[in-house]
Amino acid sequence: MIPNDVVSYLESVEDAHTKWARDHAGDTAKSLSEIGIAPDSTIAELYTRFGWSFRTRSARYELLAPSEIAEWTGYAHDELGVPRDFIALTSNEGQGIFLMDRNSGTVYDVAYGQFDSLENGTLPPVAESFADFLVWYVGDEQRSGT
Repeated sequence: MIPNDVVSYLESVEDAHTKWARDHAGDTAKSLSEIGIAPDSTIAELYTRFGWSFRTRSARYELLAPSEIAEWTGYAHDELGVPRDFIALTSNEGQGIFLMDRNSGTVYDVAYGQFDSLENGTLPPVAESFADFLVWYVGDEQRSGT
């Protein structure tokens, strides 16, 4: 479930993309389900209710569209050596990549050179759950009131 303070923030920045996401929630849920994301998960709730394109703490972080998650996850597994339990939440364009553990929901910000630390369990997570990640992800804007 998306935390209430994050819902309030996302409702305050709704735009045409948010409306599009709601109008296409069924298609989005189907796309997410096809890559193993449960329809009752927090990530599915975010994508079907608010979309994935909204102002965040930094322009360097942009969540992937559902159609891109499988592609970037495959890249992370095949090219970066990321364990198969992880899915990509972002591309690697910001000199790293956000990854979520499918089993635990833990989210990591993995810079180049840290993939071994991720694999051996020594890289600390950004958040223990996707809901906690959302609190962190939109955190600066919530506090600044933008």
